[in-house]
Amino acid sequence: HWVSKSLAHAQFFPVLFESFPDARIVRLHRDPCQIIPALASLIAQLQIAYTPRIDFPDLGQRMLELFEQSMAGMMQADEAGRSDRFVDVLFDDLIKDPVATVRAIYAKFGYDCTAEFESLMRRHLKTDSISRRFKHVYTLEQFGLSRAQVMARSEDYLSWVERRTGARLCRP
Repeated sequence: HWVSKSLAHAQFFPVLFESFPDARIVRLHRDPCQIIPALASLIAQLQIAYTPRIDFPDLGQRMLELFEQSMAGMMQADEAGRSDRFVDVLFDDLIKDPVATVRAIYAKFGYDCTAEFESLMRRHLKTDSISRRFKHVYTLEQFGLSRAQVMARSEDYLSWVERRTGARLCRP
């Protein structure tokens, strides 16, 4: 099983399916106005130790371009007749009800989601406090981006996700 969380993964679906023809992939979708500055912030944190100055607007533009290229690759994977190999999950659904989300993933791929497995998931969710302690704070503006700009450049992806899931990731 492979959960695709990285934007870079979308570029390599053809190679993945060539190597693993029976692969099944869970794609996680989130509002681009949240993804792009989050990624830019993480990259900036990595760069701090190695560079005296970070060009935040340039980093924002590069992350926006990476997002666009990666989403184009993801959408092309469906055009190649592989859409049955993917399940598309909305980040907000995963956060709201992770057990129901995993149950839906299992149903899509025909896997057996046992009561024992659900119990293990619930137990893990009760004990996993790391994600509840850390808050990553960032904005589009600190990377020289605006919501309108990101929305305009993401419209093809947003429409595609809406067709795949029946839900709109974000509102203009």
